[in-house]
Amino acid sequence: MHDNHDQYNPYHAPDSELDEYDDCPPLYNPQAVALWSILFTPFGAWFHAKNWQALGEDELAQQNLIAFWLMIAWIFAVLVLDMLTGIALPTAVSAIVPLVVWHLKLGKQQVEYVKEYFGDDYPRQSLVFVVLFGILGGYVVMFTISYILMILFGMLGVLHSSWL
Repeated sequence: MHDNHDQYNPYHAPDSELDEYDDCPPLYNPQAVALWSILFTPFGAWFHAKNWQALGEDELAQQNLIAFWLMIAWIFAVLVLDMLTGIALPTAVSAIVPLVVWHLKLGKQQVEYVKEYFGDDYPRQSLVFVVLFGILGGYVVMFTISYILMILFGMLGVLHSSWL
């Protein structure tokens, strides 16, 4: 991959099996997906993983899927903490910090990669699915899980009084 004469550059765009400007598969616009993630926190990582898979970068896809599941677990843990103890973490801690960490560590890399290799000239996947997935996954599922946990913890007598 790197000759002995080359210095390793951690900011170098990942290698891909695709020709530099040819054969680009349809991608979700990584910048738009990252921006939509402000509303639908973990789902930017999911759609970036889909892009990396389409580009043949399975390791980067896996890293984004791990980030997606870690953000889901974090949001769930924050919810359970609040329901059991009444300690409600600020939104910055519960949602924005994980999003910023993902964006700086993984999301930004894809935005730069697509910009460098394809510019604005690449086939795009519709973002309608991204938004609908975010609404259904982010809000409907979270509301449903919250409601089920609230009932379960209430029946067990461990639900904090601030949730009653």
